[in-house]
Amino acid sequence: MWRYKRVLKRILKAIDKEIDNITEQIKELIGKNSKLRYKQDMMETVVGIGDKVSTVILAKLPELGDINRKKIAALVGVAPYRRESGKYRGQSR
Repeated sequence: MWRYKRVLKRILKAIDKEIDNITEQIKELIGKNSKLRYKQDMMETVVGIGDKVSTVILAKLPELGDINRKKIAALVGVAPYRRESGKYRGQSR
């Protein structure tokens, strides 16, 4: 049992190192791209948004800053739309 624990610890250490390497590569890529860097700096002015959250938002929503707020809300899925079909008129949600 102890042998497996040591092996698992080595594997987890290797995974953590790889995550750190990938994180550094992402930071370098954002740092080299002035548009992405600007977007990240703007997001990080919001309380509670740090480099990790802003990086995920940049990855998931590259359109942010290029299209208007209504289109972003629709893209993210938070825009209210009426449930309509033919003559049926439903509620906005």
